[in-house]
Amino acid sequence: MSAQGMASRTDRIIAFLLVILMMLTILPHGSTARAEEEHTHEGWTAIEALPTESGSYYLTKDIEISRNWTIGSGTEINLCLNDHSITMTAAGFAIIINGGTLNLYDCGTTERSYTAGSYPATVGSGSGSFTGGYITHTPGKTGGVVQLSSGRFNMYGGAFIGSDNTRDQRYSGAVDLTGGTFNLYGGTIAGNKGSERLGGGGVYKSGGSINLYGGEIKHNYASYGGGLLMWYGTVTMDGVSIHHNSANQAGGLQVASGRLIISSGNISDNTANICGGLVINGTCDMSGGSITGNTSPDEYGAVSTNGTFNLSGGSITGNKSEGGGLKVNEGTLNISGNPVVTGNHNEADVEMNLYLPAGTAINVTGTMTEGASVGITTETVPTAGNPVSFGLKYKDSNTDAPDNWFFSDKGFDVILRNDDSDKNAYVAARVTIAYDGNGADSGDVPAAKTVIHGTTVKVADAGKLKKAGSVFDHWTTVPEGGRASYAPGDEIALEGNMTLYVSWVAGHTVTWLNWDESILDEKQYLEGEEKPTTEKTPTREPDDNHTYVFKEWEEVTVADGDTIYTPVFTAVPIPTYTVTWLDGDGSILDEKEYKEGKSKPTTDKVPTKAEDNRNTYVFDKWVESTDQDGNTIYKPVFRIVAKPTAGPTAAPSATPTATIAPTATPNVTAAPTA
Repeated sequence: MSAQGMASRTDRIIAFLLVILMMLTILPHGSTARAEEEHTHEGWTAIEALPTESGSYYLTKDIEISRNWTIGSGTEINLCLNDHSITMTAAGFAIIINGGTLNLYDCGTTERSYTAGSYPATVGSGSGSFTGGYITHTPGKTGGVVQLSSGRFNMYGGAFIGSDNTRDQRYSGAVDLTGGTFNLYGGTIAGNKGSERLGGGGVYKSGGSINLYGGEIKHNYASYGGGLLMWYGTVTMDGVSIHHNSANQAGGLQVASGRLIISSGNISDNTANICGGLVINGTCDMSGGSITGNTSPDEYGAVSTNGTFNLSGGSITGNKSEGGGLKVNEGTLNISGNPVVTGNHNEADVEMNLYLPAGTAINVTGTMTEGASVGITTETVPTAGNPVSFGLKYKDSNTDAPDNWFFSDKGFDVILRNDDSDKNAYVAARVTIAYDGNGADSGDVPAAKTVIHGTTVKVADAGKLKKAGSVFDHWTTVPEGGRASYAPGDEIALEGNMTLYVSWVAGHTVTWLNWDESILDEKQYLEGEEKPTTEKTPTREPDDNHTYVFKEWEEVTVADGDTIYTPVFTAVPIPTYTVTWLDGDGSILDEKEYKEGKSKPTTDKVPTKAEDNRNTYVFDKWVESTDQDGNTIYKPVFRIVAKPTAGPTAAPSATPTATIAPTATPNVTAAPTA
């Protein structure tokens, strides 16, 4: 970003912070006198008349002025409408900026109505609405709101409404720029009427530069450029909404000359007799934003370019005009990137997106990228073999096929030509190769094949086509033969619709059939040649009891000398075998039969073997053997499990008896006798 661009963005951020501060500190219109006394704008001055010196001010009441409020060189004024109005009671502009700077704010919350669709609009009734303070004229008084010849006007809020420049020969619009810079960050420019001679209902620019970062320009009217008309210099769109304006030509915006740069925002729902949305006579660079819902009954499109339109992004959708969404009239359209031009229609409600008059094409000046989708309608309709160029030098900057990004509104194909030296993209009619049996009396002709113009196709074979007394020789381009001829498998680069006819020659057909009467082989031979033979052998599927071996051909001659051979087979019985499973004692446990070629059966029975005194027996596996007749015998093998053996019992040990120690006898002394 340039230093100038960074500075403008910084100005915008500071301005928005100021607006937020005011919204937090200024009470709405209608508060009590005491409340207003308690509230102050810190550093801002309350006024009841417009100031003439630099500073920051806010209105405390609605005011009327009878002469221009002029902001000269060296003066910078911040003014907050504070939900109030300024009414110009005389003709002429309410505000003239000649070298100074005006930053206009409004923190109002009052919702107001106006007469949308009636120009100039009147505040207080109607279907239109805006919020907050506004600047207007007394009904019947003509003139705009701001005339900027030099200096700067930054609009952050408020509304300009009801201006009437109908008969003014020099100025137009609510905002008229002959020089300086107008930055629109917010607020509303609505219900204004531009000069019948000059155009520009909302904004008229004949000099200076405009940056539209936000806000609305709506319900304005002019003969040219209902929302905005620009001459010379630059207008940048980066967030504004230009909608519901009307005009005789260019309902939304007209670039009479100069450059319009669209990176975001929208031009929507505008109407005009000629081109409802945007007319480009100068230069327009569109990398983002949207142009949608604009309408007009004319043939010039909802967006019309007679100048230079550099389209690299954004969307042009949902517009309606006899000329479709976007029409290249006498100008130049350079396209790249990821623009979307879809869903636009003509007056008959037929989809028509980008319309190119005869002999007109777009310049593909860069790489097309993911998300691009552009519908193409060419006035010259492509026919088989005659595609119509719509994109010049496509292959200079693109390797992907153009149908990734472009499509035909009319259902044609979007292609590159086979010639590598041709770098253009085309819309082309699909082409068909069809086949004609040319008198065949049986069989079906090969199916027709429809492909993109220039596609290489392989010529089909004749299939089952037959004609009595004739055989297929080749395909030809005329029924009588003698023109170009093609054999099955030949390749043709299909440049136009083509029908190939069978060329028949005198001859016969020999057919060899399989058992199921399907064709095993078929050969043709010319009249007078030896009848051909086949090296192929027919087959017949076996049944439950027999297989079949081919024995010989049986000949059948049909009408016109054709021959059919049917096969004769010898039946060979299928051998039957027995499978026997023996039990542990050698007796038969199970027995089953099966046919040769079938799977050998199995058994789910388990053999056993009786235990003896020392062992038990557990089945382990089968051992297979085959007798001289091919029968199978399975003998069981057992695993031996020994029974447990009991050991000798040990003699019990004697438990010794415990000896009790003798108890000591105490010595007793006789008591003395008294």
